[in-house]
Amino acid sequence: MGAPTVTVGIPLYKRREYVEGALKSAARQDYANVDILISDNGENPEELRTWVEERMEGRPFRFRRNESTVDLTRHFNQLVEEARGDYFVLLCDDDEISPNYVSSLAKHLTDDPEIAVAVARADLIDESGHRRPKEQAHFPAGVHTCGDFIRIWCGHEYDFGSFVTNMARTGSIVAAGGYPDFVKGNSIDNALLIALCVGHKVALVDGASFRYRIYESSTGLAADYRELGKAQRQFLRYLNRHPSLQAFEREHPADWKMMKDQIVEMAWRTYRHRWKNMYRDRLSRGEWARAAFQMPFIPAYYRAVLPHLVKSVIRGR
Repeated sequence: MGAPTVTVGIPLYKRREYVEGALKSAARQDYANVDILISDNGENPEELRTWVEERMEGRPFRFRRNESTVDLTRHFNQLVEEARGDYFVLLCDDDEISPNYVSSLAKHLTDDPEIAVAVARADLIDESGHRRPKEQAHFPAGVHTCGDFIRIWCGHEYDFGSFVTNMARTGSIVAAGGYPDFVKGNSIDNALLIALCVGHKVALVDGASFRYRIYESSTGLAADYRELGKAQRQFLRYLNRHPSLQAFEREHPADWKMMKDQIVEMAWRTYRHRWKNMYRDRLSRGEWARAAFQMPFIPAYYRAVLPHLVKSVIRGR
């Protein structure tokens, strides 16, 4: 029996200044059985396919095109639906992966069927592709239970940066319903990851890296507070309604409560951090105050934002 095939799906959308790095990082994988699927989301010129081919360095690939643009979540799910690989990796058009990414992560999934997701070390890069320094603990490499992984992630023991790129079994992604339909794609990678890993194991792989490009106009940082707030509410409802999570809760109520509490705290802390910093700089005082109330009623969240609102009123700014 040969090595499993891995589909690397690359969604393209109006970011040609970065996509060359993504294409070349996929083309230079040291794993033979890679199904590279490149998808144009409908607003690039017709000659894009030729431009892509010139940058794939002779590596075979498949190319698909949407005649008109679909939303981000639908585009991601199109790649899953058309994947031919046993395993699936989504690589956004402004990110990169190390040459041994596919081979290193696929080995873990192949060696241990209880591993649901393999996650590589995250390296943050800027617009120029230079690595951004970050202060944090050593990458916690190894195979972890879902509970331990949630603790590492939500407790910020390691800054993963983003979970948009990891490796999972294609069939499991389909069975989980694919990427959920949250506004503008916010938090859909987190939600799917949780649905995949609950009740299973997660491999954190230090020998390979996911190079996550972060900049002011990237999808996450560009989110309007109303969009982000709505997506966070959708994410929290997902935790209560997804069939896999409901099934796990019935069988392991105490374990799920512990994990869910950590996930919910991570979600509101993420929104509060952006509200306190990024949105404070972007919004007028009145709109910034209104932005505080985009989250549902979570007592810990409102206890955390209230002092900042009071201080703003006192200072008049």
